[in-house]
Formats: sequence, structure tokens, C-alpha cells
Amino acid sequence: MEKWCLLKDTDSFEPAVNMAVEEVIAQEVGNGSLSPALRLWRNKQKCFVLGKLTHTRLNSNYPLRKLIQGEKIGLIKRFSGGDVIFQDGGCLNFSVTVPSNHKFSFDKIGKIFKTLSLGVIRALNNLSVCAKHGKIDTAFCPGPYDIVVRGRKLAGVSLAKRAKFTLVHGTLLVNIDLDKYIETMEKFYQGLGENKKLQKDNITSLSEEMGRKIVLDELINHIIRGYTEVFSVQFVKQSLSSLQIYQAEKLSSNYRVQFAN
Repeated sequence: MEKWCLLKDTDSFEPAVNMAVEEVIAQEVGNGSLSPALRLWRNKQKCFVLGKLTHTRLNSNYPLRKLIQGEKIGLIKRFSGGDVIFQDGGCLNFSVTVPSNHKFSFDKIGKIFKTLSLGVIRALNNLSVCAKHGKIDTAFCPGPYDIVVRGRKLAGVSLAKRAKFTLVHGTLLVNIDLDKYIETMEKFYQGLGENKKLQKDNITSLSEEMGRKIVLDELINHIIRGYTEVFSVQFVKQSLSSLQIYQAEKLSSNYRVQFAN
């Protein structure tokens, strides 16, 4: 049975360091010093996380600057694609990283997306939440391989495929106030000069689907079980080393978005 690394550093770091940890882990998986890895984590601090399609559009965007300064929302970027997503302590992030020569690192992008996020789908199904892959156009950061429930977006998923590693990561909306979440996202688009409206009926959260607040450890345990069932792997729990944390802190400045004057 293949052994995978399990990292559960859910509340340890500020957002830019969290994104840098993704890079540190991916590089180590790629060079063979770390086995394929599942990481479960969250940004407790409010932040907008920008994909490659968004952070290049922020030069001298003063309305957006006023928003993030006034509401103390961090602005960071990720090294995968996509648009923008808002995160706070009510969201849970997952990332799955394998070497580029691994059996799950396929040539077809769609197959990678679906395979590496399948453990989350299984976890949700085990919780009696009928989840599948799909695209909801009138939701935030729409993509064809997001996780949807009853025609509503529950999680955004993005991918980074490099020479030595393949990574899929996503954000589950777990315990959030949907009205406030949508309002915040719409303010972001307004700050970019876009009058984009999100339809509440097309966005959901796990607590909404289950009719109760979700205990984070319960969800994490179901996700671990989901990947164990789908991939038939054995997880070995690890903590980030002091060297990995040091490297992530050094890299974190690369993930903080600065406004050009």
C-alpha cells in the first residue's frame, strides 16, 4: 500500500505564509524528498486569494485598495490558475500534490482535476451530501471541475502542473454566512470596476446542506477517510519542520499582492 504524507496545519499561519507552504510542499514532493501529500488547512484571517487571471489587473485600483484597507482583508495570490475567492475561518482548504511521474498525474487536465479531488467528493457523499464536479457560471471563480451540490457551488478547485509536480487545491465553504460572503465578493468585483452579481441560489455551504454547524475535525476526518477509500493509500501524519516553515516565511513575500502606484 502506497504511503502518503498527511499535513493538518489548520490554523498555524497567516495567509501569505499558508500559500508559500503550498509551494514548499509541492517542491519537496516533486524532488522526491516528500511522498505524495494531502494538506488540510485554513486561513483564519480574512483574505482574497487571487489566481493568475486576477492579480495582474490590480494596478492602481484604488476602490479595491480602499475596500481591503477599510475591512482589513488580506490580498494574496496563489500559483495556480483561476479568478478570485474570499476566505476566512469558515472555509477549509485542501491540497493534493503528487510527483509529475505519478500514476495520478495524467496528461489530460480534466482527469487530473477530477481524480485528485475525488477524495473530497467521497467524503461529502459519506456525509450524505450528494456532491459532484461541475461548473456554476453565476458563482464566484467558476470552473468546470468545481464541487457542486444540487446545482450550487460548494468548493472552488484549481490546478498547478509543473515539470516535477502536479497539485490540485480547493476551498470548501463550510461554516459561512452566505449573504455576507456574497456581499464581500461583489464588493471585490466592484473594486475592480466590474458590476458582477452573484446569485445566492447558486452558492451553498456545507452547514447549509447539512442543516447544522460543522465541527472542523469531523470534516477533516471524513476527507482523510475519503482519500483512503478512493486511492487505497496509508496516510502518515507529519508536522511541518522548522526548515519548511522558515522556507515558507521567506517565500511569503512572493504571495502578498502589492498595488502599483
